[in-house]
Amino acid sequence: MVRIAEHVEIRAVDARGLLWGVQTLLQGIEAGSAKTASIARGEIVDHPAYSWRAMMLDPVRSFLDLNFIRRTIRVMSAYKLNVLHLHLIDDHAWRFESKAFPGCNPPGEPLYTEAELRELVAFAGRHGVEIVPEFDFPGHAHAGVRAYPELDCEGKTRPMDEAIFCAGKPFTWEFMDKVIAEAAEIFPSRYLHLGADEPFAVKRWTTCPHCQARMKEKGVTTTAALYHTF
Repeated sequence: MVRIAEHVEIRAVDARGLLWGVQTLLQGIEAGSAKTASIARGEIVDHPAYSWRAMMLDPVRSFLDLNFIRRTIRVMSAYKLNVLHLHLIDDHAWRFESKAFPGCNPPGEPLYTEAELRELVAFAGRHGVEIVPEFDFPGHAHAGVRAYPELDCEGKTRPMDEAIFCAGKPFTWEFMDKVIAEAAEIFPSRYLHLGADEPFAVKRWTTCPHCQARMKEKGVTTTAALYHTF
């Protein structure tokens, strides 16, 4: 609730609601002549229609400067958007600094360090925005397989759109567990988006002895069903 009379009063059920109230107040200010401004008296009682109000940035395909991301977060906050979906790992690049697997960050390729991402998370939090990171695997795994070919069923690097993690090798699960653990220490979000879409190369699992063994272990008979064990 925002009440504008002799004084301004803002009430909300939590700190983020107070922030949205301030944004509403700022949006009601009208510039006057010279150095003057005005705001109409009244009372606004409001609440979000949706709890998840998000937008996405994709610095994988085109690296985005941190100042640009911060500016985007400020604009999101002004419009009361509260979730930034940040795409960090895909075929094209690996923008997330991994200390567990540094080979994913080849020299000269731009990335966000752990320290930079922690600062960005804190900055977003001050503006009422939660950052949800997206890591694409087991599919869209060209960048990961390029760095660690043992993630591939046959231990090979693959062209773009043809790389996928082997579903049956223990190293695959060790790799994913450690990368997810790194992300969980940086991003306090309740969610981590693991892409899991468009697995063009999943057909390779049909002839991979490691994958076939995992299918038997999991009691599934198709690669589609194996895919869902992720």
